[in-house]
Amino acid sequence: MNDKVYQFMLKYQRVLTYLTNYHLALFLEKYNKAEDTVHILTKVENVSKRSSLDEFYHILISFGENTCFYCGKTLGKRSIVHVDHFIPWSFVQADHLWNLVLACRNCNISKRDRVAKTPFLNALIERNEKLVTLKEDIVERNFEMYVPEKLQNLYHYSTVNGFDNLWSPDIKI
Repeated sequence: MNDKVYQFMLKYQRVLTYLTNYHLALFLEKYNKAEDTVHILTKVENVSKRSSLDEFYHILISFGENTCFYCGKTLGKRSIVHVDHFIPWSFVQADHLWNLVLACRNCNISKRDRVAKTPFLNALIERNEKLVTLKEDIVERNFEMYVPEKLQNLYHYSTVNGFDNLWSPDIKI
């Protein structure tokens, strides 16, 4: 995909999503006589809405994660701690614990909608392996469909599909 097309899609992402969902609903309405377009659209739109990440914050904090995943800064009050999608939400549009990390406000804001550099992928895989070994119910439920290769593949797919401006924190020593 060339850069102009990609920039257009980023700029009009919401409109394109709504348009795609509308046409999907029309298509489904042809074959699903039980529901009308409005009802189908409501279901489709609700799938792609972002939800609160507080549950994941509490899970990660309870397992001892109290530093920024990216810069290592000690995290303080909840109000300044961000739960970040390592692979951006705009790419995966899902909240999976194995793709979430705690980040300081500065790192999360500067990372924005980008993918972190490869060493952070390796650190996340290592972190996930440690979580899996805890054998806690809440972790096992959140990792049911996880394998490291899935995260590696998502990382690769995101970088070849426009998320190629890899990010790393600007750490001042």
